[in-house]
Amino acid sequence: MSQSSFLYRSLQFALGTVGSIAPTLFSTSPVFSQSWQPVRGSIQYGISGIAAIADTDAPLDFLVVHDNKREDEGRLAVLSLSEEGWPDYQPLAWPSETPLPVDLEALSAVPGTSSFAAVESDGTVYHVSLDRETRQVSVLGQFDLPELPPGSNVEGFALQTVEERLLAVWGHRGNGEDPARLYWAIFDPQTYQFGEVASRELRVPYPGGSVRHISDLKLDAAGILYIAAASDDGNDGPFASAVYAIGVFDREGDTLNFLPSSGIPLTSTRQHKVEALELTSGAEGGLFLGTDDESFGSFIWRSHDF
Repeated sequence: MSQSSFLYRSLQFALGTVGSIAPTLFSTSPVFSQSWQPVRGSIQYGISGIAAIADTDAPLDFLVVHDNKREDEGRLAVLSLSEEGWPDYQPLAWPSETPLPVDLEALSAVPGTSSFAAVESDGTVYHVSLDRETRQVSVLGQFDLPELPPGSNVEGFALQTVEERLLAVWGHRGNGEDPARLYWAIFDPQTYQFGEVASRELRVPYPGGSVRHISDLKLDAAGILYIAAASDDGNDGPFASAVYAIGVFDREGDTLNFLPSSGIPLTSTRQHKVEALELTSGAEGGLFLGTDDESFGSFIWRSHDF
């Protein structure tokens, strides 16, 4: 049994069976004690992707993306959190030499670098870097996600080194009765080339209605895959969201296979539309959720330490 399989089975044991914990997790209050903190109160500040900025001390610093489409609306910002006080929001200018992206829906750090991959809903990926001192953003390259059928709507993307291989995972969100589709492949960040792509359909049990079965996703170093799912009935809600651990990537020879679970629920809310999820380690680490609450702006939530 590989390390990732062992850790995933340990996670299942620690949480217990889905049936026994679902009533507790699927409540109107978060499982953990931290509360939602407002970031900005306008529709143009919804957080659709989040990634930790490496090598920073408290307060915790994150890069966030917005799914805006108009030229006068922001695309990127730095969000700083601290144990005390409200989140600090610092907008960033998109580089003038690169056309503005439309509908950025996902964000991932590129492991082993100080750069990020920001993804549009149509699968266009922008490889960007950030100079914290000058607050300048640079676009290092651009490429497309493979294997996306017409009409796909990407809302999650993650890069993570698993079993010594750099793995890319991305997801078409799905809608209601239509399932999400999860994709994965080995990725070369130098050439932007993908290995053989595998995929599978995915549905969540909660929330219901007009649910996006994948509204974001992240992968940890043990290969465990986490997703957010969210529903809304328009810009004024109501909203609902849940976060799951849905499986693990396990190496077999030269390939990484996905071992799905029935979906281990971690937390939920009936007030917010979670579209951004990040995992961090260390004393200040944990699970971080960002929302795109449309007319009500954005909120951030932080769990206890893992």
